[in-house]
Amino acid sequence: LAPAAASGRVANPRLALALRPAGAAATTAVTGTVDQGYTCAVPRNDPQVQVYQPHWRQVEWAVDQLVFKNRLAVWRPNGWKGSGLAGWNPQAEFPVPDLQGGGRVPVSIMFGILAQESNLWQAQRSVLEGETGNPLVGNYYGVNIYDSDPSNDWAVDFAKADCGYGISQQTDNMRKNSGGWNADKQKRVAIDYVTNIAAGMATLAGKWNQIWADTDGLGKVNDGDPSKIENWYLAVWAYNSGWHPKADAWGRDGNGQPNNGAWGVGWLNNPANPSYRQDRRPFLHDNSYADAGHPQDWPYQEKVLGWAAWPIAKTYVDPATNRPVTEGGYNYAWWTTDGYRASIVPTVSNTTYVDVNAFCATASNECQPPSSGSGRGTCLRSDSKCWWHVPKAWKDCSSACGNEASLRYDSTWAGTERVEPTDQWTPCRTPGLPPVTGDTAKVLIVDDVTVPAVRGGCDNSGWTNSGTLSFEFAQDSAGRVPARADFQQLGNGFGGHEWFAYTRTSARNGDVMRVTGTWKPNEDVNAWARVLVHIPKRRAETQQAPYTVGLGNGRQETRYLNQSREQNGWYNLGVFPFAGRPQVSLTNVNLEGDGSAAISWDAVAFQVLKKRPKHFVVAMGDSITSGEGVGNYLPETDFEYRTPRWNACRRSKDAWIRQSVLPGETQTVGELADSFDPRLDFAFVACSGATTRDMTVPQYQYMTQPISAWSDYRGRAEGRFREAAQLESGFLNENTTLVALTVGANDTDWDGVIADCHIFTCGDVPTYESDLRAEILATLNTRVEAGDPANVAHLLQEIEDETDNKSTSRGKKAKIVLMGYPDVSGSNSSCTTFDPQAQGVLRRAGEYFVTEAKNTVRVLRDAGNEVSFADSLPAFRGHGVCDADRWVNPVMFTKTGPGDFGDLWDGCIADGVRCASRSSMHPTKRGATGFAAVLDAHLRGSEVNYTGW
Repeated sequence: LAPAAASGRVANPRLALALRPAGAAATTAVTGTVDQGYTCAVPRNDPQVQVYQPHWRQVEWAVDQLVFKNRLAVWRPNGWKGSGLAGWNPQAEFPVPDLQGGGRVPVSIMFGILAQESNLWQAQRSVLEGETGNPLVGNYYGVNIYDSDPSNDWAVDFAKADCGYGISQQTDNMRKNSGGWNADKQKRVAIDYVTNIAAGMATLAGKWNQIWADTDGLGKVNDGDPSKIENWYLAVWAYNSGWHPKADAWGRDGNGQPNNGAWGVGWLNNPANPSYRQDRRPFLHDNSYADAGHPQDWPYQEKVLGWAAWPIAKTYVDPATNRPVTEGGYNYAWWTTDGYRASIVPTVSNTTYVDVNAFCATASNECQPPSSGSGRGTCLRSDSKCWWHVPKAWKDCSSACGNEASLRYDSTWAGTERVEPTDQWTPCRTPGLPPVTGDTAKVLIVDDVTVPAVRGGCDNSGWTNSGTLSFEFAQDSAGRVPARADFQQLGNGFGGHEWFAYTRTSARNGDVMRVTGTWKPNEDVNAWARVLVHIPKRRAETQQAPYTVGLGNGRQETRYLNQSREQNGWYNLGVFPFAGRPQVSLTNVNLEGDGSAAISWDAVAFQVLKKRPKHFVVAMGDSITSGEGVGNYLPETDFEYRTPRWNACRRSKDAWIRQSVLPGETQTVGELADSFDPRLDFAFVACSGATTRDMTVPQYQYMTQPISAWSDYRGRAEGRFREAAQLESGFLNENTTLVALTVGANDTDWDGVIADCHIFTCGDVPTYESDLRAEILATLNTRVEAGDPANVAHLLQEIEDETDNKSTSRGKKAKIVLMGYPDVSGSNSSCTTFDPQAQGVLRRAGEYFVTEAKNTVRVLRDAGNEVSFADSLPAFRGHGVCDADRWVNPVMFTKTGPGDFGDLWDGCIADGVRCASRSSMHPTKRGATGFAAVLDAHLRGSEVNYTGW
C-alpha cells in the first residue's frame, strides 16, 4: 500500500497551484467570494455550492454498482446537499453504453482512472472525507504553472481554464454556455461523486466504442477481451488525450493544421515520447509508491494501469487505538503470478523495464524505432502526429492478463449507499458561550455564512445569526484577483461552515494575496462587550492571526491570536467599550506568513455586558509565567517540534497566574476566564524561553526566511516561535488593571548557568560569579542588542507606556508586578543534581537578582511608575530540587509534550540520546500554587493594594 505521503492528500500536479510570486498590487479591493468572469461551469467559493468529499469505500461502492447496467437504485432527492436541484438517479443521468464486442468496464480500470485523475476526491484536496467544500476543478484559474517563469503562476486567465471537474475530471461540456450539458447537469457532475463517476464511465466506454467503430473492431490490445486489464490500454490512452477519428485523417485538426493521414491516439501519451523517462519500470512496480512522487515520468495510461494493479492507499485514525491505519483505497486487480502483474504494460524481453518502443513503428505511425536494441524511437513527422491506430499484443490473455478486483459491494448494495464517514465532523454548535445571566445582557452571534449547513450531522438549532461576514480581496496591477484562488470554503466549524486562506507577509505576495473578512452585527452596541472568536479545529494554523476590532466610534484596536488550536472553541479577544456599530476584521497578512499556514474565518460573538469588568489582567514574560514544567498546556503552545510550525510557549492551564485569586474574588483567574465571567478580561501571552527582545521586537528575520537548517531555526525561534511579540499582541491598553510577569532569566542565559552547574562545578573559575552578576545587572538595566534596548527596566517602562498609566482621565493606574524567580536548587547538600558549591552559586545568584530587581523597580517607581516587585524566594525556601518537599522538577530526559525537545544538540544537558526536557528545573504544579500565593499576598499588601476598577 502507498504511504500517506504518496496517497493521502498529495495533489495531482494538474490540479495544483504553486505558491509563487504574484504581480504587483493594485490600490483597490473587490468584494464577494465568487470570482467574476469565470469560465468553468460551476463556481468556487459559493456557499450554495458545497461539494461532498466521499470516503474511498463510497467510491468503491459506486464503481461496483455502476459497471452493471441499470443496477444503481440510489436516488439523489430534491435539493440534495443544498444543491437546489430536482432529484435524479446518477446512473440514469449518464447511462453507460453497451461495449462494442460485448462485456463491460472492469472495476479496476475505473479505480485506476479515478486514482490518477483525483486521488479519489470529488472536492478539493483540503476537504477531508465526510466534509464539504469547493469542487475539485483542474486549473480553474487558467494559470500557467508548468513553464519556467514563476512570476506568472498567479496570473489568472479564465480563458485558459481546464475545467476538469471532480473525481473523474470531467472536462468536456463543463464550461459555461458550452452548448452541451445544461446547467443542472453540469452542477450534478460537479457536486456528486456518483454522478461524476457515471459520467466518467460513460466517457471511457465511449472511447472503447469509438476505437472499435473506427477500426472495425481490429484496433485492439492483445485479444481485445474487455474483462482483461491490459486490454484497456488504448481506451485509457484515449480517455486522457482523445481519439483522432479516421474520418479526419485527411482533414484538419482543431487548430486548422492538416493531419496528413494521421489518426488514432496521439503522440502525447506515446511511451516513446521523450517527455518520459526511458529507463522506467511499470508505474508503481512492486509497490514502488515513490513513483507517485514523480508521475511525470510515465504516460497517462501506464499510470492508470499501475493504480489498477497497485491500489492507492488511504489512511485514517482508528478510533479504538487513536493510531493511524493505512489500507487500500479499493480492492486490487489480480494476476496468476507476480511476473504477469509486472508486465501490465509492454516490457523489454526478460526485463522489468517498459518497452518504450512498443507503439513505435514506421509503417504504423511514422515513428522510427532505434537502430540498435536500446534507445527510444523518434517521431519522423515535423508536426509530431505519430498517431497510433493498429492492434498491439504483448500477452496471451488466456493465462497472463490481469483480472478485475473482487467486488466488495455486490448487487445487494444497489439501493444502499455506503454510509458517510463522521470522524471529521465536529459539533456545529460549539459549547462554551456565556449564558445570558447576571451582568451579561445579551450574546450576539455573527456566523460566516447565512445558508443552511450542507454537511451531514449538523444541528444548528438553538441560536440565531445576528449579522454578516463580508470579504474584500486585493487586485493585482492588471485587475486580476489571485487572492480568491488561494481562498477556500470548508463544511466544518461553527454552524457547519468556515473560510480559510493562507498567511503571507507583504514581502511574500501579501499585498496582492490579501484577504480581509469583516464581521458586523445587525445592531448597534453602546456598552462594554467581550468579543469572542470561534476558531475551528480544521484549517486554523497560523500562530499570528491579526484581528482588528472597530469600536463603532472611529477607534480600533488590533489583537493577535494563535489559531493553531486543533479543536473547535470560543476564544477571548478582549472586552471593549463600544459606541455604535461594532465590527471585527481579520486579514491573512501578518508578520510571519509564507503561504503555508492556513488562517480561518468562522463565527464571532459579542457578549454585551451591563457594566465594565472589574479586572483587565495580562500575564506576560517567560517560562515561569507560562507554566513550563506544570503540564496541562494549551495545545497551540505545545506543538510539532522539528517543524516550521513548532511552538513551545507551553502556556499551562495550571500556571500560577491562572491559580491566583484576585482581591475581592472567590474564584481563580483561570475559573473566571474560562467561563467568560463579566468581572474579568484576561489575556495570557507569556512564552517559555522568552527574552526581553522576544517580547518587544515586532518581526524577527527568521520569520521571513526559509529554514536552512533546523538547528539554526530552533535557536532563532526559541522564546517567540511564530507568535506576535507580547507587547505587540495588542492586549495592553488604557483599560488594563494588572500586568504580572517574570522576565530576565533568558537574557542572562540562565539555562546555560543551570547546565554549567549541573554538568560542571560552576564557580571553579574565579570570575564566574562576578561575571554572572554583571550579566544580571546588564539584563536588568542596560543591555542593548542589535540597536534595541534589551533590558528589564526598558521593558517595564514600555508596559507602563502601553497601559497609558500617566493619562489623567483614566482615574487609576495599572498595577505592574515583576515577579521574582524562585530558588530552584534548594539546600540539601547530598543532592545529586547539584553539588554544594553549585547550590551556593545558584542561591547567591538568585539573591543578587532579587536585590538588583528591587533596585530597578524602585528607580522606576520613584519616577512615578506603578511598578512593584514580588519576591518568591522565601516561599520556595525548602522546596528546591534538592529538598525533600520539592516544588521544582529535576533534570528530566523524557519528552513532556509534542513541543518539547526530542533530539540531541550541542550545549544542552543530555543523556546521550536527547537533551533534557524544557520542563527541567521549572516549578511543578505545587510550585505554581506556591507562586500564585506570592502574587495573591503581594496584591493585597499595602504597597500595591490592588482593587481593579
